[in-house]
Amino acid sequence: MPAPLTYCVVQAHFAEGANSVNSLGLDLARVLHGQSSWTYHRIPVAGDVLKGTTVVSDVYMKPGRQGGEMTFIEMETTYRDPAGEPVVTEKMTVIETALVVSA
Repeated sequence: MPAPLTYCVVQAHFAEGANSVNSLGLDLARVLHGQSSWTYHRIPVAGDVLKGTTVVSDVYMKPGRQGGEMTFIEMETTYRDPAGEPVVTEKMTVIETALVVSA
């Protein structure tokens, strides 16, 4: 039985470790989800045990509309089966909005 296509989204709520959003040193009150995309190397099925490894693939800044700079962090998580074969790759962009200090 195939797993739902949103199967890998659930892990984000339980992610820990060096490259989890909570560990990036961001002000979580200013963090937004930018976008996500998934590449399926095969369809995950009920009973699959997958291990995800996340890396930060890019960090860049853009000016905010109301001043300050926004930080964009691109993260890539590859979920592998016990044989080490990739099953799903997720790309996610996290945005820390600009800190604007009013005068």
